[in-house]
Order: sequence, then structure tokens, then C-alpha cells
Amino acid sequence: MWYGNSSALFALPSVASAGHAPVSPTPPEFPKPGNRPLITPAARFSVIIPTWNEEGYLADAILSARQCQPGEILVVDGGSDDATVRIAATLADRVFLAPRGRARQMNFGAARARGEFLCFLHADCRLAPGALFEAAKLLQRPHLVAGCFRQRHEDAHWQFRCLDAAAQARVRLLGLAYGDQGIFVRRDIFLQSGGFPEVPLFEDALLSRRLRRFGKLALARSTVFVSPRRWQQNGFWRQTFLNWLFATAFLFGAPLPPLARVYNQRRSLIDLRKTTMS
Repeated sequence: MWYGNSSALFALPSVASAGHAPVSPTPPEFPKPGNRPLITPAARFSVIIPTWNEEGYLADAILSARQCQPGEILVVDGGSDDATVRIAATLADRVFLAPRGRARQMNFGAARARGEFLCFLHADCRLAPGALFEAAKLLQRPHLVAGCFRQRHEDAHWQFRCLDAAAQARVRLLGLAYGDQGIFVRRDIFLQSGGFPEVPLFEDALLSRRLRRFGKLALARSTVFVSPRRWQQNGFWRQTFLNWLFATAFLFGAPLPPLARVYNQRRSLIDLRKTTMS
């Protein structure tokens, strides 16, 4: 299958193809990251966005990162069957296909990133203007090796403000950053740590534990805006209870494979219910 226009064609190789080649060159409207002058500290960043069927959110995520002026934006797709790759090929600097799995996809992108700093952005999240500028300033401090942004769900109800406050407290008290907070890290430290453990759940919290061996994690003042879609689909209290149940089990050392099976069964039931109702 091919995507393209008069100036470029974007080939979609098989995910299992050798070397996992990029599916598109740098789009013509954006200069190659290596040729950009380092105008601001944010240009030292590579933003990595893992995707799987995110056509409804991806454009906003990429554009929010673009306005922060990073050195490059990479999208690593896990085999989407919607318009995700087409959108990525239009807006991102480089697009890759990789075996599906969020941790695996983020590690894949990090191994190919050119930036001194990395920022991992979920496809349903948006960076506030200036977020990467602040993150770059923080990572220049010798004792800081990584960090995340202040989470804000895009819903005005008070319950979500409580969720946001709890996320900030988790970072301060436990030193655990979750992926929807926009984790940023020095690339050399990320590689030394071994990157994200390629597990089905809590790869972000496990990465935080690895990174704390090298230095401190910062909580930036800048915001990352998060879609409340899971709470809208499942109900606020039900989703919150499940999140806290899984998090508590994880913190007390429950093995991840059984947790992942329950989590995936739950998601399958939700997807089946949505399909039946539509």
C-alpha cells in the first residue's frame, strides 16, 4: 500500500520486515532535524509518539509538540488500520512501523532518535506551549535526569482536578511518573537505564524506578493536557477504581502477567459492548 502526493510517496512496509525501515522520509515542508539551527533549548528534544489507531487524536498531539519547537517528532506505529499513519506521514518528521506494544514502540523510537533529550508523548495528550523549553532547562541541571509535566485532564468537572492533584502527588512522594504525564529524559541516561521494560502494564512506573538510580525526577510547571476518553467510555468512578486497584496491586508486587490478562479482558469487554451498541 502506498500513500503519497506529487512530491513524495510513502511506502508502508510490513511490520515484520527486516530492519523496520521508516515508512516516510522527512516531509518536504519541514527541514531535516539535523539541519535545523539550535534556536532554543527545546530543539535538543526528540518527541516520540507511539500510536495504534489514533486517527482522532494524533494530529492535535503532533501539532502541540510542533509549536514547542523540538528538533524532531517521531511517530512509531504499531500496525494501525485507520488513518493514523497517513496523518503521521503528513505532520511528523519521521514515521516508523514497529511490533505493537507501547513500551516496545517507544524503545524503538528512542533507538532512532537524534536528540540529546527525549520526550515520550501519548497520542491522546497535548503539550502546552513552552513545555519543552522548560523541560530542557530542567535537564541541564546536573542532579536531574528526567521528569514529567503537570497533568490536566480536558474536562472541567471537579473529579478530574482531584485526579490531576493525585498524579502530581504521586510524582513528588513516590517518584513515579506515568506515561500520560509526558515523560522527558536525557537520552544517554535513558539508554544506560535499559529503557522501558517491555511489559504489558506499568512500563512507565518501572522506567521511573530505573531512572532514579541515576538521579532525580523533576515535576515541571508546564502542563500536558490529557484526554478523559477512558473515563467517558467507562464511567468516572468505575475507571478510577480500576486504575487504583491495578496501581495498588502493582505497588505491592503483584506479578504483571495476571494483571495484564485481567486488564486486557476488561478492555475486550468494553470494546465488545461498544460494538454491540453501535
